[in-house]
Amino acid sequence: MRLSHSISFLPLAFGAALTAQRVVTIDVNNGPGTDHTSLAPAFAALQDGDILIVRAGTYAGLQVSTPWDFVMIGEGNPLVQPPTVGAPEAMRITLSGSYDQRVAIRGMVFESQSTGQWALDLRSYYGSWPAPVVQMEDCDLHSDSPDNDRIALVVDNLGFTAQRCTMNTTQVIDSLVSIVECTIQGIDQSYSGSFSQFAQVALDVIRSEVWIVDSTLRAGNSNFVSGSPASCLGTKDSSTTIYSKVHVAGNSLLQADQQPALNWPTPYVFVNYASYYPAFAQIDYEPTVSLVSSPGGVLAGAGLVLTQQTVPSLAATAAPLGGAWGCTVHGDPGDLAIQLVSTTVHSQVVLGMPTLIDLAAMQFAGVGAIDATGQFAFASIAVPNDPALRTVGLQSTAVLLTPSGALRGTNPVAGQIY
Repeated sequence: MRLSHSISFLPLAFGAALTAQRVVTIDVNNGPGTDHTSLAPAFAALQDGDILIVRAGTYAGLQVSTPWDFVMIGEGNPLVQPPTVGAPEAMRITLSGSYDQRVAIRGMVFESQSTGQWALDLRSYYGSWPAPVVQMEDCDLHSDSPDNDRIALVVDNLGFTAQRCTMNTTQVIDSLVSIVECTIQGIDQSYSGSFSQFAQVALDVIRSEVWIVDSTLRAGNSNFVSGSPASCLGTKDSSTTIYSKVHVAGNSLLQADQQPALNWPTPYVFVNYASYYPAFAQIDYEPTVSLVSSPGGVLAGAGLVLTQQTVPSLAATAAPLGGAWGCTVHGDPGDLAIQLVSTTVHSQVVLGMPTLIDLAAMQFAGVGAIDATGQFAFASIAVPNDPALRTVGLQSTAVLLTPSGALRGTNPVAGQIY
C-alpha cells in the first residue's frame, strides 16, 4: 500500500517556509559578488535567517555565539582551520537561541590542523532537552591535533543530524543524535615529539540518545604499540539516573582496534567507561549490523545492556532544487509506516519518543506497509526549481504501528534544499 500527500504538502509546507533571507557570499579570493573575504566579519554582522555561501579556499575559523538561525553552504569544499596557533578548535558554534533554533551546515571541511584539539565544536546553553538543532550534510571533519584526545567533532546539548559525512573521532554529550550514511574513523596510535598519542574510539557517547544507520565506525589502530587500545564505541554516563541509549540499524559496521598491543587488555566493540554506575547504557542492534571485535576480543564489556532486535530507522536522500527528496523507512515486515514532515524544527518528546518535528507545522507525507525486505520507500517529494527555496530544511520522522498496536519511532532525518 502506498499513499502520498506530496501534492497537498508542497504549497502548504514550502509556501510557509518562504521568508526573506539575506544571501551573504564569503570568498577568500574576493571573486565577483563577494561580501566578505573571511568568516569573522560575516558572523559579526550575522542576521536571523542568513544564508552564508562559502566559496572554495582556506579560512580561519572562530568562536561564534548566536541566537539566530543560519545556513552555511560550502561551494568547492572550503576548508576551515584554527584561527591561531594553539587555538582549541578550528570553529566553535554556540547556539544561544530558543529550542526551535536551527543551524544547517553543508559541504564544509573542518580541520584541527596541528594546533587545535577539535575540528568543530557545536553546543548550546541548554542544560537539558529540548534544545536547539544543528543539521549537517556532506561535510568532512578531521583532526590532526598533537593532543592525546584528538576529537574531530563535539556535539553538546543539541538535537543533531549528520548525513553523508566523513569524520574522525566524535563525542556527543546530553544530545539527541542521528548519524545516517556516515563514516567515523578513530585516529590511529601515533607520536607527537616524544609523546605517544593513543588510538581513539570512533564514537564517545555521554548521557545521549544516538541512532547509527547504514554507517561505518572504526576505532583507531594501536599498531601493536603499548598504549590504550581503542574500543569502537564508548559510553561514560557518570550518573545514577541518566543513561545513554544507542540504536544501531541497517548495514552498519562497527569495528574495534585491529592491532592492539598484546600487553594491554583487549578492547571491546562497545565499552562502558563508567561501568560502576548502576544506570547502565542500553544498546540495541540488528542482526544485519557487522560487529568486528579486536583479534581475540569480545563484543562488549561490563555495565552495558545489549539487545539484538529490529531497530526502526529512517534514511533520506539529498534535496536538490528541481529534484526530489526521498525517505526510506526500515522496520519489521507488516508494520504500518507513517511519514511525518515539517519545514521547521521543534525538539520535543512525543509519546516517549524524542523528535525534531514541529508538530504545529507537521503534515502527513506518506503511509505504507513495510514489505518482506523490511523496507518501505515513501513517495518522493518533488522540490520545485525555485531559488527562493534554497536552504529550506525538510525534517522527517517515521512512526511505525505494529500489528499488536504498539507505536515505535525512528531517528530524525533532514533534507537541506540546495
